[in-house]
Amino acid sequence: MNDAATIDTHTTLTLVEQSDGFVVLAIEGTEYQLKLKSYKPIATEPGKRVRGTIHADARRLDTCDTGGRFIEPVYGPPFRMQGDVIAVDKAAQTVTINCCVPTVLRVGKGQSAADFEPGDFITTGIMPGASFATAG
Repeated sequence: MNDAATIDTHTTLTLVEQSDGFVVLAIEGTEYQLKLKSYKPIATEPGKRVRGTIHADARRLDTCDTGGRFIEPVYGPPFRMQGDVIAVDKAAQTVTINCCVPTVLRVGKGQSAADFEPGDFITTGIMPGASFATAG
């Protein structure tokens, strides 16, 4: 089983703007512009690339058999994600999925990260407050 220690959860995104504890980040090759919390200012200017990790709290993780990888909505804070599991961290109770970009999901109440394994295809609602932390 892949665990979070062996998988690179970082992604490279383009900074669109930042203000008041939030950043808007664009996913290269898509129309996605995610508005995420940022706990410290990003030391780069808009239009430049930034590397880091997206974190979100999952409402409930469900396996599914249809559909593709996506984030809803295309613009703004994410409220729904779907993709394949690429890592599980049982100790931290997180599941990392590839839903256009790697995203570390904290498993919601009543579920366990141990219930999932790499290769599972999941869909989930996202709690308000998804965030981005720069690498390093």
